[in-house]
Amino acid sequence: MREQMYPARVEAILYDLCVVLGMCLDQKQKQALMDDPPVEVEAFVEAAMRADELDPNDPKWARLRRHACELCKPHFEEFWRNTAR
Repeated sequence: MREQMYPARVEAILYDLCVVLGMCLDQKQKQALMDDPPVEVEAFVEAAMRADELDPNDPKWARLRRHACELCKPHFEEFWRNTAR
């Protein structure tokens, strides 16, 4: 069975991305990520960027992507730490 994050954790990550980096998704985009969130930092950031209509592979967004990964990393570390129990 695939581990999945609780919607509240996904919402907290999305909140941080919005407040800190300005990657603010509408409710439909948020819900899509909460329904089936990637459980790896890079994949999650890519999905959030695509939802915000940003190409995560475009070099002009490399800095934003790097900062988003750094911001999300503690959330994912906690998720995996709690999952390992």
